[in-house]
Amino acid sequence: MTPKEKAEDIVKILDVKHILKFGQSAELPVSMYQSQVVECAIIAVDEIIGEIILFIDESPNVYQSLKTPKKLCIDILNPRLVYWQEVKLEIQKLSNKINPNF
Repeated sequence: MTPKEKAEDIVKILDVKHILKFGQSAELPVSMYQSQVVECAIIAVDEIIGEIILFIDESPNVYQSLKTPKKLCIDILNPRLVYWQEVKLEIQKLSNKINPNF
């Protein structure tokens, strides 16, 4: 799945979950509601990015416990980190389409 497809998928899932839990409020303008959904998506992706960075930062303990060379783990994690950073950028692009002032 490309970062753009993943971004759209995350926003779509959060949108459906939000509607199922709270309903689509007539009080909120659609653009504001969509901005909130996108903001939640960015928070979720930031958490994933943070966990990858934390895993890399705690390298000595993690690599020793996995009995895996540090370079191998970083080589595996860096593309994932880049992927999720690209997903975040795609979500931000969606946000700009929804609300250019966001």
